[in-house]
Amino acid sequence: AAKAPAKPAAPRQYLAVFQQSPQGEAVLVGLPWDQFKARADQLDAKGSRIVALDSYVEGGKRLWNGIFRTGKEKQELVVGVDFDAFTKKYKDLVTNKHMRLVDVVVYDEGPKFLLGGAFREGYDNCDFWVGQDRQQMEGKVSELGGQGLRLTHMDVYRTTGNKINYAGAFRAGSGSYGLWTGLDRDAFLAKWKKGSDSGTQLNEVKTYAEGKKRLYDAVIGGGGFKTEVD
Repeated sequence: AAKAPAKPAAPRQYLAVFQQSPQGEAVLVGLPWDQFKARADQLDAKGSRIVALDSYVEGGKRLWNGIFRTGKEKQELVVGVDFDAFTKKYKDLVTNKHMRLVDVVVYDEGPKFLLGGAFREGYDNCDFWVGQDRQQMEGKVSELGGQGLRLTHMDVYRTTGNKINYAGAFRAGSGSYGLWTGLDRDAFLAKWKKGSDSGTQLNEVKTYAEGKKRLYDAVIGGGGFKTEVD
């Protein structure tokens, strides 16, 4: 007997944070690395610098997303390297080229975990951490916050044993800060509404499945810019 046709895959959905800003902005979504890098270079030449980097697999292909805003600093993109090579590159860029990590991505290629990072020129203090579980990452945000560093962007990924791990880029900052983790949709929206009413700025949201639940994590700050989630 003929087999019933396979159901088409559900269309990919996106979650985005919109911030009020005087800067121009550009977004790249769902491009293979070569195409993404070429477009990023074109935007760089026109005065737009990367502020966020992300990646996912669709149809067996790794694709890349990025957000760019008007800026004058130099930028550099590093992808496809293991932790040791990334750490070495990070130290070289920070120490010798005055670059700062603005976002980090951890992803698997077969049995290997690789890292990608977006760097921009800067002269402030900085740090990055990879391989923290939820409790460890919350502790690291608090610890580094006490040293004047703020979590700017993070990645949430699955590692050995299907465990949720975190990676984060930290830079010098002031004012309020925080990390919300493990919230279901209703809890996240309720917390966001309360925070928004009191001036909390939402900088990034990550969503992922844990068991049968979809959870949300968020990087927050007190920058004062109006933000929306969609």
